[in-house]
Amino acid sequence: SIAMQIQAGSAEDFYGIIDVLTRKMATFDGEMGSIVTWQDVPAEFVDAVEAQRIKIIESACDFDDVLADAYLNGQEVTTEAVKAAMRKGVLAQKVVPVFCGTA
Repeated sequence: SIAMQIQAGSAEDFYGIIDVLTRKMATFDGEMGSIVTWQDVPAEFVDAVEAQRIKIIESACDFDDVLADAYLNGQEVTTEAVKAAMRKGVLAQKVVPVFCGTA
């Protein structure tokens, strides 16, 4: 399994979810969090986001040789290419992406 998101805060101090691939944070306002606002990742999370993003990309490379070649040659890889490779891994039942949620 691999975390695709990072939570910002927890329990009563929860204030957002960070999408690691897009490097954006969603915050929730309004009744029952119905208003979603996307913003840049706060400075205190940048290092954690970048470290996790590398883990996701490296995991995705296991399922797409073109992506792996681009990544290993220092080329920028697109979010779409990483998502497509992760999908291949999910369909092959080789990886489980983990997302934030509530019970």
